[in-house]
Amino acid sequence: MRRFALLLAPVLLVALPACASEPEEAGATTLTVLLDHDATAEQKATAEQILRGTPSAGDVTRRTREQAYDQLRKDSPDLAAQVDPTTMPESLRTTLTDPSVAEAAELTMVAVDGVASSVLTAAAADPLPSAIGMIVRLEPSITEKQRATVEETVRALPKAESVRFEDRDAAYDRLREQCRGKGDLAGRLETDMTRPSLRLKLPLAHQGGINPPEIARMDGVEDVLLVPTAVL
Repeated sequence: MRRFALLLAPVLLVALPACASEPEEAGATTLTVLLDHDATAEQKATAEQILRGTPSAGDVTRRTREQAYDQLRKDSPDLAAQVDPTTMPESLRTTLTDPSVAEAAELTMVAVDGVASSVLTAAAADPLPSAIGMIVRLEPSITEKQRATVEETVRALPKAESVRFEDRDAAYDRLREQCRGKGDLAGRLETDMTRPSLRLKLPLAHQGGINPPEIARMDGVEDVLLVPTAVL
């Protein structure tokens, strides 16, 4: 299921033009929740209810396997050719207007019964922001050598800005503080949900240097997210 989450990242880039018309920042984030193939109707309903109750969440839409494949084929035919339509997951999707809760919402949704995975992407904005944020999540067991290799690759991305490392304890403390007083997110967040990560900004004018699947396949990398810079 993680493979489908990774497929969503480059689809975002397909829709982005080569440069932004105005250097304005945006913080709205799309949260897509991928459901287990054997999720029951009750589990799906519960996951949808929890997603609707997420602070700053907008309308929640449900996408069938067929709709998901049709959208992928429309947005990125090359990627769609790599996927068996029958294995596409059902999904729930909403837009979060508060970037401070986006990561915690994504991490805690994975713990809900019937949920296989979740992914954050920058929501559509007009005008486009001047930059996009990248979060390279690392596996808890990553070695120092693997981390050094990943960090070297990340820092070599064209026009990468503000590259920093955050360990999992720091991530947990930051997210807990950001979610304080915002629903039950802080209480649902657990230490084993967070991961060490590399976090950076990339100007959209240089998006040609972004290749999330390539970085995601590196040893020691668990996931790659493209998000509004406000999420960082």
